[in-house]
Amino acid sequence: MKTKVCCKCKLELPLCNFYKHKRGKYGKGTICKSCKREKGHSPERRTYVAGYHKSLKGQIGRKKEILKRHNITLVQYDKMFEQQNGACIICGLPELSCRLCIDHDHETNEIRGLLCRSCNVRLGYFERMKNDGFIKKADRYLKNSS
Repeated sequence: MKTKVCCKCKLELPLCNFYKHKRGKYGKGTICKSCKREKGHSPERRTYVAGYHKSLKGQIGRKKEILKRHNITLVQYDKMFEQQNGACIICGLPELSCRLCIDHDHETNEIRGLLCRSCNVRLGYFERMKNDGFIKKADRYLKNSS
């Protein structure tokens, strides 16, 4: 039976005590399942609240991402988040498993609000269709076919 040493508790354990990891030795991770579970419930664990990580490392990474992409501060993001009650401005679904997208006008780079990924993608398609006249043509088609 193949075994592996956990890099946290330093115990030699059978491979079944390690989670799968495609790049790890024998296709397994470096930390055993029991150490992973302990880490998952520790206070320093990353948790998502109000659209960014609670941990200091996460806040710094999120801040850099927001500043780099949209030229706004984390405080401005949080203010928008609170104004929208933590939900998508179009469909109203609350942020659950992932952060809300920062929607902006691609011509002026002006930020319009926070959207769920689904609404952000749909809005992008809508804007492209509007710009190439598709919506007017489709509306005319529907009126003529009735």
